[in-house]
Amino acid sequence: MLIALYYPTTVTRNRLTRDLEAKRGRGADCYSNMTDEHIEKTKSAIESADNIPADRKAELLDLLSKLKPAIAKVSETHHEDAHSIARLVEASARETIRPEKKPEHTNKLLHELKQSVENFEASHPQLVAFTTKYSAVLSALGI
Repeated sequence: MLIALYYPTTVTRNRLTRDLEAKRGRGADCYSNMTDEHIEKTKSAIESADNIPADRKAELLDLLSKLKPAIAKVSETHHEDAHSIARLVEASARETIRPEKKPEHTNKLLHELKQSVENFEASHPQLVAFTTKYSAVLSALGI
């Protein structure tokens, strides 16, 4: 009788473990897709902005193309952090290119972005470098 009770529990436990692992995998893909979506929205917003000089647009788009794989690398182990970084990259760009600028809001977003990548300085130095450069370019656009 004990064996009969144990077997279904083991099967159920294995099935639950497998289902949980599958959900985690989908969760990682979900975060990666959301991160990519934020970066693509940021690129579109910058490309369509009339108030950014062409040379600055090119510089920002180049930085975004470098940030995307750096954020993806972080996403492999820190899904929520990567999503937050991508969200802040998008929000700070949108705030910067607004016709009616709110420097205090943009500064707050850029500060949050800086803080969000500081934890990765040792493990992902390129992410920190690209984010710092990206923030500097946004700041130079009139904040």
